[in-house]
Amino acid sequence: MKLSLEYVAGLFDGEGWCRVQTPGMNTNGEHVSGRWRDFPSYQIVAGIAMTHKPLMQIIHDQFGGTLYGDDHYRRKDPKNRTIYRWHVTSVKAEDFFIAIVPHLILKKDQVELAIKLRKHIKDNRSKVHPHAPLEFRAKIAAQRKEIADEITRLKKVNFDLPIDSGAKPYRVLRSKS
Repeated sequence: MKLSLEYVAGLFDGEGWCRVQTPGMNTNGEHVSGRWRDFPSYQIVAGIAMTHKPLMQIIHDQFGGTLYGDDHYRRKDPKNRTIYRWHVTSVKAEDFFIAIVPHLILKKDQVELAIKLRKHIKDNRSKVHPHAPLEFRAKIAAQRKEIADEITRLKKVNFDLPIDSGAKPYRVLRSKS
């Protein structure tokens, strides 16, 4: 079975994530890996998590990547279900994002920035070798950090509901007759 890109985009909008990983760097953005590179590394990640294993297996079959079960919550309470997490990184994440971006609503801005970051990485890959001028490498690193920080900022947008002191939980906010 193959899922439509519209369906997958809707699923991603609700249950997915767009993230930027920085392998070999600490939380301050300092390079801590023992590798030869002293240049910050950025990697885009796409993922979806939910409890319906058959659907997650279809997504894994269709887009590749990694699928694993997380029973952490089940160990706390046997009534909880296993959460299945799927993710792809770098090129596969870019391919996934390019396929679904026309159909996204909620996470469209984040995904467009992730695609932009991947393009920046590809366009400048050969230019940031260790012998490139330090100022140039710093400029490229700053541009990547700016894009990554904007993705993080978009994740923290708050959609506050209006406060109604007399409201009951689970009130109807809008109704269409």
